[in-house]
Amino acid sequence: MWHGVRMASNELTLTEIARRIDAGELRPTELLDDCLARIAEREPDVHAWEYLDDGPAKQQAAACDGAPPTGPLHGVPLAVKDIIDVAGLPTRCGTPVRADRVATADAWCVQRLRDAGAVVLGKTVTTEFAYFSPGKTHNPHVHGHTPGGSSSGSAAAVAAGMAPCAFGTQTAGSVIRPASFCGVAGFVPTFGRIPLTGVQHLAPELDRLGFFAPAAADLHLLYRALVDGVGPLQARPPARVLLTDGSALADVHPAMRDALRRVADVLTEQGVPVEPLDEHELERRCVTAQQLVMAYDAAQTLAGEVAEHRAQLSDALLELVERGAAMPEADYRGALEVAAAARDELDGRLVHDTVVLAPAAPGPAPAGLASTGDPIMNRPWHLLGMPEATLPAGTVDGLPLGVQLVAAHGADETLLATVAWLGEQLGS
Repeated sequence: MWHGVRMASNELTLTEIARRIDAGELRPTELLDDCLARIAEREPDVHAWEYLDDGPAKQQAAACDGAPPTGPLHGVPLAVKDIIDVAGLPTRCGTPVRADRVATADAWCVQRLRDAGAVVLGKTVTTEFAYFSPGKTHNPHVHGHTPGGSSSGSAAAVAAGMAPCAFGTQTAGSVIRPASFCGVAGFVPTFGRIPLTGVQHLAPELDRLGFFAPAAADLHLLYRALVDGVGPLQARPPARVLLTDGSALADVHPAMRDALRRVADVLTEQGVPVEPLDEHELERRCVTAQQLVMAYDAAQTLAGEVAEHRAQLSDALLELVERGAAMPEADYRGALEVAAAARDELDGRLVHDTVVLAPAAPGPAPAGLASTGDPIMNRPWHLLGMPEATLPAGTVDGLPLGVQLVAAHGADETLLATVAWLGEQLGS
């Protein structure tokens, strides 16, 4: 029998939602109704959705009511970035070029979460081909500010309580930055850990799946649903933290510097050694290498789109493709060598549960929708293919601030344990 105190879904973490459904304290249909009510309330201002599939979602949620749990996400609504295929729904990739494309099968990641019991609620807004030309989405905290990109709608939907979890993708900073701007938790697993079958590529040497959830501890639940053999969450502090303040890459907003300092102080108070990373030149080299790899790969991936639909593509995307097309292959290979050498160097320092702590963005979400903000704080770590996470760490003028943590290549569970523990300390 269903029982317990009724609470709106937007007031719950994903972990608490899953627990209540499993315990019979929350019906999936009640949860979906809460999400749809919040969409009706906030979507006219936030514009997070490209396509809402509420009819089939209601049928799926109804089928979950009273049924034995099919997995850890039984009856949980899922938002999907609109470069990821969902069978029967359009995959428009933020461009009129793909306006009429309808997916015939689920992407691997979507099918995986369906198998875990998730209910697909719809497709969220992305920038054009997951690059820089913004969509229509506003930051849910302060209207008229960017939510970040390219996973704009996914981050905003979770932050606004429209869905308790969402898929994004990242090629430079497309999960970590919007998670920071929107005040939610975000995670990008190690390169290659999650298959990208059914996901539109921008730069295959860099593209990775990511996801968003309300709280830091929720990230492990999603990761466990996607990856076989992952044990229960055991939140624990890192053995050591290597701190970089981002000043080698860009001007950092004073409020972000303060947030980073507060997090470092919390770690120190809990007995965790915090030491400087002192790899400024490596960070700068990796930013340059990431930009080279991204442009070269994008030129190969989108050559057909440019040849056939040039007039319908943005100047920003055309500039990226043209820059990549003009790049000597030797420069591309050199950038990949920079990445491999830097990864080996950092992996050697990130042993025994050591993580990097850095700003997730230069500051809060900028005003205006003409840009999605600067991913420079994310470029070096993403190039290296290491697992990355964001968790909320304060606000300034009503806008969230986030910090990012990075672990050694393949140390995804270590990072998730650290993020969950730190989230407890910070109340996020």
